[in-house]
Amino acid sequence: MGRSLIAAIIAYAAFGCAVAVTEWLLSSAAPIGATGRPFYFVADLISQCVYLVGAGYLCCVLSRPTEWLAITILIALGLVVGTLSLVTSWNREPHWYGIALITAYVPCIWIRRALRYVSTA
Repeated sequence: MGRSLIAAIIAYAAFGCAVAVTEWLLSSAAPIGATGRPFYFVADLISQCVYLVGAGYLCCVLSRPTEWLAITILIALGLVVGTLSLVTSWNREPHWYGIALITAYVPCIWIRRALRYVSTA
C-alpha cells in the first residue's frame, strides 16, 4: 500500500508541475487578454492529456508490482482535485474546458497503462 501511495503522489506531483509550467508558458506567450481565447484552452487541454498519459506510465513504473492499486489511487486523487478545481473555476473558464478536463482524466491514465501491457506482450 505504501509504495502504491507514494507512486501515485509522485506521478500526480509530476503531472501538476508539468501543467503549471505549460500554463505559465502559454500565458506568457499569449498576447494580453488572449488567455481567454479558445486556442489557449485547447492547447492546455491537449497538453494535460499528454501529461496524464505520462503520469499513468510513471505511476505504473514506480509502483510495480502493485500497479492496479497505484493507478486507482492516482485516479481518485486526480478526480478529487479535478472536481474541486472545476467547482472553483466554473465562473472563470469556459464550461466545456472544465468538463473536458475532468472527462479526459480517467481515460488518459488508463490508456498509458493499457499501452504498457501491449508493449510488453
